[in-house]
Amino acid sequence: MIILQINTAGAWREVLHFEPENREKVLAGLAALAGVIGDSARWCLLHQGGRHHGKREWLHDIGQRIPEWASITPEEPAPLQDVEISVFAPGDDEPTTFMAYRKQAGSELFYLSGTPDQVVRGAYAWRETGQAAPLSLRRMVA
Repeated sequence: MIILQINTAGAWREVLHFEPENREKVLAGLAALAGVIGDSARWCLLHQGGRHHGKREWLHDIGQRIPEWASITPEEPAPLQDVEISVFAPGDDEPTTFMAYRKQAGSELFYLSGTPDQVVRGAYAWRETGQAAPLSLRRMVA
């Protein structure tokens, strides 16, 4: 068992208990949260052995793991690559983020990840994501 801990006010608090095989998934999700909270928080993983006998793994750079946003070009993102896209629709005050892919290079049309036909229009920026749509669905649209 691994315990995710945070220190924001001088004391360590347990956030989550999880199995070691889920480590990368937890760290991928934590990167966004740590980026929002900022440098005021310290994070660590406490590995098996309990509170007093466990080994701490410091996560000094966890907030830095969020991929940077990039402009959408005819070449990037590559076709059938699941990415996060930012979409700004007329009338909206804030952009919306979706996980999506495009079927061919140069296309302005993006499709919600995991679907063969749900179109998202108005994407202007993208970044890599650690998640992927099921391969069975991706093969259907290829």
